[in-house]
This record gives sequence, C-alpha cells and structure tokens, in this order.
Amino acid sequence: MKEWTHTFDPSGTSTERLERQLAELQSRAALSPEDSAQLVDTLIVLSSALTHSDMPRAIAVAEEAHSLSCRLPRPYTAATCLVRLSWLHLQSGAFETALLEAREALFFGEQLKDYGLVTSATYVLTSAQQLAGNYAKAENGWQSLLDKAREHQDRAREADFLLCLGILHQEQNDFRRTLDYKLRAHNIYARIGDINHIAAKNNVAFALTKLGQDENALSWATRALASCQENWHDWRAMILHTLGTAHMNLRQYGQAEDCLREGLALSAKSAGRKYTSAQILLDMAKVELVNNKMPAAFDMLEQVTNLAKEAHILHLEAEAYHALFRLYALLHVHDQADEYHDQFLRCKNQIVRKRMERQVSFIRVDAEAARREPAWLSAWAQENKRVL
Repeated sequence: MKEWTHTFDPSGTSTERLERQLAELQSRAALSPEDSAQLVDTLIVLSSALTHSDMPRAIAVAEEAHSLSCRLPRPYTAATCLVRLSWLHLQSGAFETALLEAREALFFGEQLKDYGLVTSATYVLTSAQQLAGNYAKAENGWQSLLDKAREHQDRAREADFLLCLGILHQEQNDFRRTLDYKLRAHNIYARIGDINHIAAKNNVAFALTKLGQDENALSWATRALASCQENWHDWRAMILHTLGTAHMNLRQYGQAEDCLREGLALSAKSAGRKYTSAQILLDMAKVELVNNKMPAAFDMLEQVTNLAKEAHILHLEAEAYHALFRLYALLHVHDQADEYHDQFLRCKNQIVRKRMERQVSFIRVDAEAARREPAWLSAWAQENKRVL
C-alpha cells in the first residue's frame, strides 16, 4: 500500500489556480522583495501539487524556486526549496543528486538551528538509506527523528515517524512490528484530529491482512472508507484495495471483485497512480484464477508488467513475471514459462544491483559533501553579511 505522511492533502491542490497565480506574478514588470518571496512560495506549493501527476514539471518548478530563493535574503527559504528538490530527485531516481542536496540542506538547517529544516533533510536521507537496503541505519534514523519529535512535542511528526518505522518493518516482512507501529501512529493521528487518521486506519487494516486477521481488517478498512470523502480518489482506491484483499482472503470472491474493480477505476482517474493500479490488478488476477478465468488473469498480469515498467516499480514487475512463470509452468507451456522466469530473475537482479549502487552512492556523496563544506561555510558567512 502506498502511504503518506501528515503533509499530504488528500483533497489535492488546484494546479490550475496555482498556475494562474504563478503567471500573474511572473507577468509583472518588476517584482518587489515581497512579490519575489510570494513567487517562491507559489512555486514550492505548485511543485508539491504536481508531484504525482507530472514529475519532470514538478522538478523544473522546484529548481526555479530554488534558483530564485538563492537571490533573496532568506536563507531559510533557499534551504526549504533545496529540501523539496532533494525529495523530488529521490522520487525520480536521481539518487546521488538527492543525497547531495539533502546534505547541503541539512548543513544550512543546522547553521540556522531550525528543527523543521533539519528534520526534513534528515527525512530525505533516512528514506534514501531505506531505499539502499541499509535497514539498520534507516531504523536508527527514524528512531532518532522520532525522539526529536517527542522532544519538541510534535505529535504529527511523531505519528509520521512511527508510521515510517512500520513501513520499514513491513519491507522486512515483520508484520507484527508493522502492526504495532501503525496502530501507535493511528492513535496519535486520531487523538490530535489529523486527517491522516483515515489513511492510518487503512494502514492498520493492511497489516492485519498480512497477519491473517481479515475480519478485523474489514472492520478497520470499512471505517476508513466511511470517513473518506467521495472525491478523495487516491485514498478510496487504496482502501478499496485493502477491502478487496481481505474479502479475497476470506474467500468472499464476489465482494472482493466488486471492491477491486471500483478501486481500479478510481486509481485510473488520478494521473501518476500507476502503483495503486498495478497492485490492484495483481489481486484481481488472483480472483480471476479462482473463478477459472485464465485469459482475464493473464491479461491483468500483462497489464501489471506494463504499468510497472512505465512507473519503474521493479518489485511489482518482478511479482507479475513470477506469477506468469508459475501459471505457464502449471499449464506445461515451458517456453513461455522459461521466458517469464528469465524476466523475473532480471528484475530481481536489478533490484539487488540498484541497492548496491545506492550504497556506493552514500560513500561518494560523503566524500563530495566533505569537499564542498568549506564552500557552504563561505556561502553561509556571505549570507549572514547580506542579511545584516
């Protein structure tokens, strides 16, 4: 299941309104310092709104915001833009670029002694450790962020980092610890009235399905869906996927199919949600197999491979190829089975290779950050002179 921290707004932000606001600001012959600051703020918000629908445009907008912010006497804003840019680069696969930007943002956050900036930059770096398969370092990072959030009595971020720990253990198939952390995150979100209590209910339900507690999972997911507004398509698609999975595990195949089909239709409405669509299609293929609809199952698995390739989601691509391999092997179509097995192995090898490359990237970026730190110190000194 795709999950978000408390900074995500399920209702979305109108990119059309932001684009109009941006065009109006850019059309002015001369920008006052206040106008320039407003322009940077608009660019940052627009970049965030574009993240799931148009990543290249989101990165371009964030780069423009950072470039403009560096000309303003607002080091905090420049560092904020840099953190945003580093997160986008991490999501788009520009791993080393993201690491170096996050390290620079962390440096300036520490100089400013700003808790929010330090936390945001560390969040990117810890996420990168998790992507590199450095799970012990990632766990230490999330725990350190959790401790800082508690020290600052920041309940929303405390819940976020509990959720991050839950996702970390989910990746390692430790679903009991996953459930524990996700329950604790949910309880905080609910207590402080954070809208993410809805997604957190679904997170708990998903963990319960992994532990075979599907009746309980249905209860949690049903409550999540009841709290989710009709136009929040992304969240509703995820919740319906969880409901479909629980019904399928309980052999309630008709209800499972209804939930999964509705979830798939909603996920298709939102650009950039190929991840959710691919996950739902994987489970729909299982339902089709139970109903002895082999052609439909094969078609859905092929759709998963195509979606996963487009979105560069290697583990889902591997899962689909493995399912196709097993099906063709059961049908004694050995040439096709061998072909899909080779594709499965290719994906698994790519996953391992990417993790190793990312681990090496940390070593390179550590050396590069050490080389650049004197320049960052000089820039910081110049910035202080300009502000004063």
